[in-house]
Amino acid sequence: MRLSEEELLRLEGLARIRLETGERETLRIQLAGIIDFVRRLEVADIRDDAVHEEKRPIPGALRVDEVRDCLERETVLEQAPDSKTGHFRVPAVIDSEEDVSRK
Repeated sequence: MRLSEEELLRLEGLARIRLETGERETLRIQLAGIIDFVRRLEVADIRDDAVHEEKRPIPGALRVDEVRDCLERETVLEQAPDSKTGHFRVPAVIDSEEDVSRK
């Protein structure tokens, strides 16, 4: 499908961009390819494939969730590299305003 000049200008307006002549032709070709691909997908008969797909095992599928007892807080915190008052301590990842103003 070839896009008309009016359609391409409308897309430029919606995207709030201005294309050069060479860019416009490249985009026209790329968009036409995308639209043609989507049209082929619309007419593809996938009814049988969908039924077969459901029966195939999923590689790397996650295990089923099971309710289990949690580890004790003290046990977990003993293994942490740094903790204080019952919480994990981690290095700051965002500078405070004071640190930023000093740089």
